[in-house]
Amino acid sequence: MVRQARGKSQHKRSVGLLVQPGISLGPRGNPGPMIALGWQLLNIAAMVARVVVYLTDWCPYCHSARRLLNGKGVAFEEICVEARTDLRAWLLEASGQRTVPQIFINSRSVGGFSELAALDRAGELDGLLVESASGAESPLPS
Repeated sequence: MVRQARGKSQHKRSVGLLVQPGISLGPRGNPGPMIALGWQLLNIAAMVARVVVYLTDWCPYCHSARRLLNGKGVAFEEICVEARTDLRAWLLEASGQRTVPQIFINSRSVGGFSELAALDRAGELDGLLVESASGAESPLPS
């Protein structure tokens, strides 16, 4: 049994789900790999930020970043930089890093997978993901 709970949280509307033990939920309350072990209130906020991940197909940290974002139900754009020296040069200038993945949230560099995971562990990632893009951000190359 899943019940919706509505409320306001930090001036943003949030929707929560009261979940009965044994119910399987995935990102955004869809069926998936997470199973509730007891009645839990799950806060589900709309992830409206524009997320762009610059990556390569063979990079294990890129796969980890994808897994983390997918697990949170985040829509994101992937840009492969394997054969793109122009994008690699731009990434070095924009982020100061030569490594992939390089993750941008609303045109702001947040770093690679390690930094993304640290933001998630600190509880700061969700706050960045619910901020909508203002439109004033500079466009990212693709």
